[in-house]
Amino acid sequence: MGFKSLIAVALVEELLKFVAMRLIARKQGTVSNRFDTILLCALVGIGFQIFEDIGYASTGGVVLAIVRALMPFHFTLGAIMGYFYGKYKNKGKKSDLYLAIVLPTVIHGIFDFDVVNVEAFKILVYFAVASIVALWVITIFMIVKIRKWSVDDKMRDSDFSVIENADKYQ
Repeated sequence: MGFKSLIAVALVEELLKFVAMRLIARKQGTVSNRFDTILLCALVGIGFQIFEDIGYASTGGVVLAIVRALMPFHFTLGAIMGYFYGKYKNKGKKSDLYLAIVLPTVIHGIFDFDVVNVEAFKILVYFAVASIVALWVITIFMIVKIRKWSVDDKMRDSDFSVIENADKYQ
C-alpha cells in the first residue's frame, strides 16, 4: 500500500466521520455549543472505531482488534475534528473548517503509513506502545480542555446561544 492510497484511505474515513457528524448535528437541539460539537465528533469517532474493530475481529485479527481497542485513535481524531468545527461554527473562519478535516486526515495518514511500513515485529511493539501513550496523553489533554470549557460561562452557551445561532448547527 503506497503513501497515496494511505492518504486516500485516511481522507475517506475522516470525510465519512465528518458527514456522519453533520447528519447527526442537523437534528434540532443536538449541538448548541463547542463542548457538544467536540463530544459529538468524538462519539462518531468511537462508533467508527467499533465498526472497524468488529471488522478486524471477524476476519481473524482478534489481537489487532484488542490492541486497537486500547488506542483512543478515532476518539482523539474526532475530538480534534470537533474542536476545529466548533471554532468554525463560532467564528466562521473557513480555515477552521478545513483544519477540521485536514488535520485528522494527515494524522491518520501518517499513522497508517508508519504501521504499514514497520518491518520488524519488535519495532511494531515499540511503535504500538508509543502510539498508545501519545494518544492517551493527547486524549487526556483534550478532556481537561473540554472540561474547562464546559464550566467556563464565557465559552458555553453565551457564544453558542441556541436561539441566536441555531441555524449554524443545522
